[in-house]
Amino acid sequence: MNRTWNHSEPYAISYDDARFIGVMRDGYPIYGRKDADGSAPTLDSAGGHTGVTADSPTTPVYHYHVHEQTSTSSGTLGQKQWFITTGTYRGAPGGCTGCN
Repeated sequence: MNRTWNHSEPYAISYDDARFIGVMRDGYPIYGRKDADGSAPTLDSAGGHTGVTADSPTTPVYHYHVHEQTSTSSGTLGQKQWFITTGTYRGAPGGCTGCN
């Protein structure tokens, strides 16, 4: 499922680390920029991958990470920012009453 919005990395919660940020609408968790071991993960087109996390240290699970994107808008062309989502979910998002 595609969405037209993105949200930037919440620096008050996570900044260049592996901290838990929250859960996406499809039920998968999202973490900071790094994996639990401090390495930078290789992400799929939805912005996630399967691996161990601080919350699942022995069993690999699918999860998202914030990831860097480059602006293609004319006013901010070329600027980079860390975002929570690519606008695509790996799983099917659950319903949300009152969401826009």
